Order: sequence, then C-alpha cells, then structure tokens
Amino acid sequence: MSAGLWTPARVEVATPAAVPVRASAGRRASLFAIAASILAVLCLGYLHMVPSDVDPMRDPVSSYVRVGGGWQFTLGVTAMAAACYVLASAALPGPRTAMLRGVLAIAGASFQTAAVFPTDAGASVVTASAEIHRWAAGIGMGAIPVAGLLFLTVLRGSGRPQAAKWLGVTVAVSVFLLAVTVIGTFLPDFMHSGDWRGLPQRVLLFAELTVVLALAFAAGTRLTRR
Repeated sequence: MSAGLWTPARVEVATPAAVPVRASAGRRASLFAIAASILAVLCLGYLHMVPSDVDPMRDPVSSYVRVGGGWQFTLGVTAMAAACYVLASAALPGPRTAMLRGVLAIAGASFQTAAVFPTDAGASVVTASAEIHRWAAGIGMGAIPVAGLLFLTVLRGSGRPQAAKWLGVTVAVSVFLLAVTVIGTFLPDFMHSGDWRGLPQRVLLFAELTVVLALAFAAGTRLTRR
C-alpha cells in the first residue's frame, strides 16, 4: 500500500482574526451614523424653533431652505443621506441584509438628491428643481419605513421584544403619517389637507430619524437570533 495514503491531509482552520476587524468597522459605522442622525435632528429641529415666515401647519418642511438659515435644512438632509449611506455599507445583522442595504442606499441617494435640488418658494411646484425635490424626498421617506420593517424581523427573532415593540410602533406611525403626507401633497383640497399638511410631515420626519437612529445603534451591536 502506498505510503501517501497514510499522509495526514492538511486542514485549513478559519481563525477569528477577522472578527475584531469587522466588529471595529461596525462600531465606527454605528458611531458615524449616530452622529449624522443627531446632526440632522439638531439642524432640522433648530429651524422649527426659531421664528420664520414658514407656517409649520401649512408649509412643507422643505420651505425652510428658502428662509434665513436655510443652509441648515440642506445640512440636515445631507446628514440623513450620510447616515443612510454608512448604514448601507455596514454589516447590519439579519437574514435580509442585502435587501436592507439596498433600501438604505436608495434612501441615501434620495435624500442627497433632495438636498441638491431645492423646492420652490410658496406652496406650488413650478420649477424642475422643485419637482425633483418632491419625488426624491417622497422616495426617501418611503424607503425608511421599509428599512424599519426589514430590521423589525431581526429584532423579533433576537429576544428583544421591547425594542421590537417600540420600533414597530415607530414604523407604523411613519407609514400612517406618510400616507397622510402624500394625500396632503397631491390632494390638497381633500378634507382641506392643504391647511394642515405641514404638521404630519414634521412628525413623520422625526419619526423616520428615530428609525435611522435605531438602525445606527444596531450597526454596532451583535444580535443573536433565538
């Protein structure tokens, strides 16, 4: 019998050396996304606290870009886009990671486009820039609840019922307010929604920032499915 048959085969054993690297990258992505989300909250929140010609009940949030300090609106929306881009490249947990990354990438591109193309002054949309802004913002706002729903399945299977509950409530509120905002934008005469469409849009904005923050915190956390 050939001696080669008795030669021990070489077995390659995977080492955990790459695990700390991935964990460190996840923490960096998490911290960046958290910082970007907080910056967006501060910029957009500040615009709502200072006096301006924008009526928070009637005018859309994007109207702030046309008043003094409007650069803060652009910065806030750009920060939202940056948070989504970073999360799209992060190692988010869950079985639908590829789909979640794709949705976040769409959200990031949409918010970035909305920041580059400002809306018109007043309630009517006249220019191409305002039309692009409207559709880009709508796609971005629609993508965030989808990302929240995808991540909700991860939380439910990781033994964190309270976190799943609050994220589920936030996503449900976002979906409802998104529907109300769409009605107020495209059917301003329906139930006189043109007179109050600004309020649900503002609540929607900060509800979606909450979803982005939840994803940002999750990017630096190891979730184990149960």
